[in-house]
Amino acid sequence: MKKQTSLSKSLFEGAASILGAVASITGLIVALIWQFRAGGLEAFVAFVTLFVSFLFGAYSAYLAPFLKRLRHTRRVFLSYSHSHATLAKEIAEEIRKAGAKVWIDTDQIKPGQSIFEAVERGLRDADYFVPIITTKASPSMREEINRALSREVRVIPVIHKDGELPSEVKGARFIDLREDETGGIRELVENVS
Repeated sequence: MKKQTSLSKSLFEGAASILGAVASITGLIVALIWQFRAGGLEAFVAFVTLFVSFLFGAYSAYLAPFLKRLRHTRRVFLSYSHSHATLAKEIAEEIRKAGAKVWIDTDQIKPGQSIFEAVERGLRDADYFVPIITTKASPSMREEINRALSREVRVIPVIHKDGELPSEVKGARFIDLREDETGGIRELVENVS
């Protein structure tokens, strides 16, 4: 799965680089034609076109990651108590069906890997942080919420069973699974995909 992601990333960046080169050459041709046919303002426009096209071509490898963000798939980080892993996996599956990527520890943290570093990487890449709160939020969940907020990741709390909204997100609108679990999951999926 990781090799396929790296392959599609390099293909996209390669395509963006080729597009930049084509734009650069096209700009040069247009600029030369305009300069031979016209003078004054049109020559200035041709020069600006040439310069901008050259910049796009020269920096296309650097611009590719930014272009990728324009079309990127939403990324959701799920935080939950391991006693409710079944619910978390069900939610993850529904979010994936809607086309978003899900970071869930059981899929992302390999044996021997640093949990802190894996969580940090997951939070860095996330668009949404979804804590599934089933009782009081654990200290580690509260820490993850604080880290997500410090990175300006949108936090969408999900309350289940006897969950209590932690003070870090007290004013945030939350998804309530207590009355209607299916409807709540559907609402969450609509908001993150």
